[in-house]
Amino acid sequence: MQNADDLLGKTREMADKAEKAVSEGFGKFKESETFAKMTDLLGQVGEYVDKKIEEVKEGELPGKVEEFREKAESKAETFLSRAKVFGDKFAKEVDETIDNLKERFSNDKETGDSSSSKK
Repeated sequence: MQNADDLLGKTREMADKAEKAVSEGFGKFKESETFAKMTDLLGQVGEYVDKKIEEVKEGELPGKVEEFREKAESKAETFLSRAKVFGDKFAKEVDETIDNLKERFSNDKETGDSSSSKK
């Protein structure tokens, strides 16, 4: 049993020494310039991610979508307005053309001339 106790004691010593070496190594690493740069970079990444999350939460993206919707609606209203003006002009021209044709046909019937309808 003595051998088992000695082996267990030596294992504990080795584990303690390994733990001390890791702690000292990590302590030196924490004090290094590399660790400082890495910590700073991770902080910047965290801030960037937080900012983007807040932008979405605060509605910057929905605001952009709303702005796009408003522009599209405005353009659609302009298009519809122009289409209405065109439609009104077109309808007026069609009415005038029909009236002119009616007049020509009625004149042709009265005079018996069919040459004016060929114009």
